[in-house]
Amino acid sequence: MIYNFKRDFKKGLLPNSITTFGLLMVPLIFLASHKNYWPFALFFFTIAWLADFFDGWLARKRKLNTQIGAFYDPLADKIFTISFLIWFWDYIEIAFIVPIIAIGTALTILRVYKWYYGTKKRVDYSIMASVSGKAKTNLEKSAFALLLLWKTFSNYGLIPADTIQSTEIGVSCLLSISIFFALFSLHHQIKEI
Repeated sequence: MIYNFKRDFKKGLLPNSITTFGLLMVPLIFLASHKNYWPFALFFFTIAWLADFFDGWLARKRKLNTQIGAFYDPLADKIFTISFLIWFWDYIEIAFIVPIIAIGTALTILRVYKWYYGTKKRVDYSIMASVSGKAKTNLEKSAFALLLLWKTFSNYGLIPADTIQSTEIGVSCLLSISIFFALFSLHHQIKEI
């Protein structure tokens, strides 16, 4: 079977547009948080997270799954995650940032390899995110949501600002579990080659 980029692009246009819409929320989240409009940052974050859920759901439900979408959605998740790791650098331990970025980069390189060589050799490699990859992404987003909630509530005096230590512990727990799932996802992708 010869890969047809144009047909793949047209088929996945709607779910991939939703992915792009969610990704475009990132600058709005950062702009709102930079201006200390934390409820707006939280609102845009929620829209981005829902878009990430809805794009995949729609693709599966309407049979709009494509190779482009299978590559683009996890790539958008990596961009989202790396952006937040950098934005919240002061609240996240470097011991979590480095492995998350390194494993995410390795997963993306593997997907490129599988897509390129699968197309070239006419082998049907799956580049879709595994269940462990989806769990990893949602754990990372949960950690960022926890930070955004803390910033929102502490900024308006609803919780004491000194609760950051317990928030950072929660974030560390979520990110450490996400690293476990990331390693499992990496193993899954390597095993398929």
